[in-house]
Amino acid sequence: MKIAVTGGAGFIGSHLTKRLITEGHDVTIIDNLDPYYSIARKKQHIKDIEMQVGTVPFIQLDLRHEEETRQLFMDQRFDIVYHLAALPGVSYSVEQPLPYVDYDINATINVLKAAGESEVNRVLFASSSSVYGNQNNGAFHEDMRIGEVESPYAAAKAGAESFCHAFHKLYGFKMTILRMFTVYGPWGRPDMAIPKFTRKLLSNEPIEIYSLDSARDYTYIDDCIKGLFKARATICHLEHRFR
Repeated sequence: MKIAVTGGAGFIGSHLTKRLITEGHDVTIIDNLDPYYSIARKKQHIKDIEMQVGTVPFIQLDLRHEEETRQLFMDQRFDIVYHLAALPGVSYSVEQPLPYVDYDINATINVLKAAGESEVNRVLFASSSSVYGNQNNGAFHEDMRIGEVESPYAAAKAGAESFCHAFHKLYGFKMTILRMFTVYGPWGRPDMAIPKFTRKLLSNEPIEIYSLDSARDYTYIDDCIKGLFKARATICHLEHRFR
């Protein structure tokens, strides 16, 4: 199958790309190499893919540009799109909320519209556990998204999910939404807790902890990729969560 992975130069996207190529799919990476974290690191992700599974087409494109996104999709005629591209970071979203509207909502709308117009068969959207807000009801299930989010990042992801449902209805492509719970592992994002804590421990620096009462579920990258891969094969419209 011909598959596009937006954000394919990132942490999860690069791992997913390797798995898809290993399984024999024709994969194209679409990424704008945003400097939220090191561009050199993202380029190294692509080199790592090529070292392990061979050359992969890479298109540097800002998905906020509607016409360029549409033209790419019309030219390439993808069968499946994994839309992982987004601006991450809860703390940064509090400081700079407006870019999250552009990157996480407007860009997603452009991808969904282009997918519909180019007759993509299935779109899989990487959402976040943050859409559940701060609930103390034990393990979450899919219908616990009540709209009471606690950051602009979460609000953007929740909004993007709504557009996923809307464009699924408008165009009829299969739509899968995946809510990820703090993915970690090799090549993990350097701004996440585990890499940050590790660097500070190795440098004998103090670790900043916001609350002793907080807790998080973590998902190892290999388990995340298994979920992303299996979700592609589902037949019906589903929302998946990773715990």
